[in-house]
Amino acid sequence: MTLFGDLLQVYDSNEEQVGQTVVLGNRRAKLFPLGTGTQQAQIQVVIDQEGGFKRAEVIPKEDAPTIVPMTIESANRTSTQSAPHPIHDKLKYVAGDYLEYGGKKSKIDYHQDYMNALEAWVSSEYAHPRVTMVYEYLKKGTLIHDLVHSGVLVVNDQMQLVKTWPKEDKENKPAILSVVTGNDQLSSFVRFDTIALTPLWEDETVFESFFKFFMATFSNASGLDYVTGENTILTEKNPRFIRYSSDGAKLISGNDSSGFTFRGRFSDKKEVAQIGYVTSQKAHNALTWLITLQGSQIDGRVYLTWLDRKLSPTLDITGGSSNFLAINDGSNELPLESNVMFGQELGKAIHGYKTKLSQSNQIKQAHVLQLDAAVPGRLAVLDYQTIDLERFFGNLEYWYQSASWYAFAKIDSKMKLSFGAPSLKRIARAALGENASDALIKNIVSTLVPCVVNQRPIPYSVVQSINNRVCRPNSFDSMFMWQDTLNVACAVNRKFYEKEEYTVSLDKNSDNRSYLFGRLLGVMDVVESRALWAKSNNQGGGSSTRATNALRYMQTFSVRPESTLKTIHEALVPYLETLNNRGFYQKEIGQIMDQFKGGDYNDRPLNGTYLLGFYSQRQDLSQKKQQDAEVAKND
Repeated sequence: MTLFGDLLQVYDSNEEQVGQTVVLGNRRAKLFPLGTGTQQAQIQVVIDQEGGFKRAEVIPKEDAPTIVPMTIESANRTSTQSAPHPIHDKLKYVAGDYLEYGGKKSKIDYHQDYMNALEAWVSSEYAHPRVTMVYEYLKKGTLIHDLVHSGVLVVNDQMQLVKTWPKEDKENKPAILSVVTGNDQLSSFVRFDTIALTPLWEDETVFESFFKFFMATFSNASGLDYVTGENTILTEKNPRFIRYSSDGAKLISGNDSSGFTFRGRFSDKKEVAQIGYVTSQKAHNALTWLITLQGSQIDGRVYLTWLDRKLSPTLDITGGSSNFLAINDGSNELPLESNVMFGQELGKAIHGYKTKLSQSNQIKQAHVLQLDAAVPGRLAVLDYQTIDLERFFGNLEYWYQSASWYAFAKIDSKMKLSFGAPSLKRIARAALGENASDALIKNIVSTLVPCVVNQRPIPYSVVQSINNRVCRPNSFDSMFMWQDTLNVACAVNRKFYEKEEYTVSLDKNSDNRSYLFGRLLGVMDVVESRALWAKSNNQGGGSSTRATNALRYMQTFSVRPESTLKTIHEALVPYLETLNNRGFYQKEIGQIMDQFKGGDYNDRPLNGTYLLGFYSQRQDLSQKKQQDAEVAKND
């Protein structure tokens, strides 16, 4: 129950935010009051102070989320149960004339159950005047009649609510049919309001009134709360809608009394876990709030990080370093052109972030949570851990530094080469392919999360999958996608072989055979690409798009480097002869060959470090060409 205890602290530490809209970046969320949930409303009805109908309107989809007081039963009701929400609810509950306008008859009198529950509230010592106005109006039983005459609902000649509309008549289609599911007006959810400054569904005094009334209805339901260790009012039904508004999965559920839920370990579900109603409400509301504001999801799997009790702009650990730097810099445009600049900016960002957090001595830990549902009704905690704050940021900085490489980033509305660590989702796509399903992507992301927060090594299977894909350039839809995947491959291999301390800049002193073979491949790729470019330019055809032999033979090269390199070199000779500076390239190849240790120049398969040598060598030659061009320009 550590997770629920921590979530309880989140709620209690942010009580001033209850019912308020909190904005973090481009996300908005409310921390729900106790005894409430959220529903998507389609109709808004305003009642006057005498309990009369004032006006009504269709609610746009963007304004549909509505905080609704709920009982335990109504929060967990099914379509076959009668469990009314206390104020706002569907037409079959709130409309006394529901059957007159096409509603289906049922053995259950939903409206009467609703009115009985509402009457119990308004006649209690906890009654609220605004709720009483709604009750007085609904007693008249004319809701649908008033909605039809105000133009909100639409009827046919038989005064029945229409369920279809001609597709060709889109211009005259009623607004209500655009917001309800399946054109079924009878399924509309209605929220009520009275003439006041604060909307009824945002009035904290109404929520307090209902919660006091609801808690007074419990009798002899107390017991030991396993989270707090206190004797309190318990609940066997816990909230859903945790990950998103239509989520039916629950974290705590024990409704299988005849199957294999307990498998002989317990005689009763209460022996497994007991949780207090208030504790359950606070923990679930806090979790939903955190997920909405700062969680990320892939195919329903939630990745959430938060820092102790007070809400703070927390990074998405599945995102790349640019995500973290953007949060602290306030900008997504980060032209970090070198690893030195990146290291400086990363250090400043983490130091600045920790400085902000130090203003509150309560923040001592980071919390990392993963949730997912294997079936629609059950939500599982895949991983939950609390990490000392200093260790967390230390591990984060270490990951971003050791897994950093060049990558394409959108800077000044253009794609430019920047520097940083790729996101975990980008690494997963590099391993599985751009068209891989999110169901597969999320599994790799989950295996990489401990690599970020616990300094565990990247699984070799992930590294090998990326290396196998990147050595087949012709399998990519474009050379841009291949280059982007190569960037990720270099970042991952640099991290995987971090003990050898590879740098992004070319290491001319390295005698690692894979690295040296990669350098040779890089030189030959540059020679052929420049010869092709010069030939095409001289013929007035622009730059050549044909892949070089170095790229075409890359897969074979990674398995049999010596013999494949011989084949590439033989094909390269005619191209080399066309270049004025062929002597420079021949000398470069000779110097690399001289660095091989005895017996290393052979056909043994290469490891992923050849990609680092390949990339860095090409980058080094590219920079030299730019420098030579600048010198020639100045001369």
